[in-house]
Amino acid sequence: MAVDYSKYRSSPDDDRKFDIAPFDAEAGRVKMIARISRALKQFNKEQGPQGGKDFDIGHNGQVRYKPTLNGQRIFVENEGEDYFPIHSSQFPSLLTDFSRNVDHGHYDKQIEAALTSESVVPATKPAKAAGTRSSSTDPLSGIRKAFGNRMGKQGVTAAEAAAALKAGGKYEEADIDKVLAEKLEAEKAAKTK
Repeated sequence: MAVDYSKYRSSPDDDRKFDIAPFDAEAGRVKMIARISRALKQFNKEQGPQGGKDFDIGHNGQVRYKPTLNGQRIFVENEGEDYFPIHSSQFPSLLTDFSRNVDHGHYDKQIEAALTSESVVPATKPAKAAGTRSSSTDPLSGIRKAFGNRMGKQGVTAAEAAAALKAGGKYEEADIDKVLAEKLEAEKAAKTK
């Protein structure tokens, strides 16, 4: 005679969680704070651009800060912009305050999304005023353009373009690898036609 133990059986959804560790908020904060600290060291020219930079310095002391974690954008504010604009004289103070707020858990949801998913955390974007320029919401569009320039104008292979972009330090290596995979898949598809 078989005994029915079905009341103890986990649901299929619960069973899928077997291999997934729960998100460790403290560990996520440590990773984000390390990323912020690296940005400050890069800004102060104490460290090179290895692993990519989260900011660009423009003219007239302007900085565009676009923090990332695990290749995913972390938004300082939901301004609807892909970056946080700030003057270079205030940038170190922003990084200090941002780090403190990360440590207090204010960015845990974005950090968790960045560390546990493959998708970009969307920003809440306000409606654009008529006549304003719209920018691409695809975070890989700049990398695709850089690949195209290197492959088309310089005549290098996709792998050579990827190596050069990684050496340049402007983009996240994980993002470069995603675009490289796209390029290789497109080349493979073109050869089979």
